[in-house]
Amino acid sequence: MSRDGKFISLSLNISPILDGDGKVIGASKISRDISERKKAREKQVMLASIVAASDDAIISKMLQGIVTSWNPAAERLFGFAEEQAIGQHISLIYS
Repeated sequence: MSRDGKFISLSLNISPILDGDGKVIGASKISRDISERKKAREKQVMLASIVAASDDAIISKMLQGIVTSWNPAAERLFGFAEEQAIGQHISLIYS
């Protein structure tokens, strides 16, 4: 919980501090607020679910025309599995 009483997501790393004989004499703790990273990941998952469930073909490509993503609707519409389309030139669907 943060100082203002809000719950936050944390990444916590704890490492032992050893003396010259290898005996644990303390611990080093580092905590990081990962709340924004977690929100961004949740949004990314939600958007990916929308693309996957869409009835519209959604395809992305590089400027050079190489296909980088291919949703299930594109598979149904164009007849190529995702594995077949990714890495191919976009002309695959119109030549």
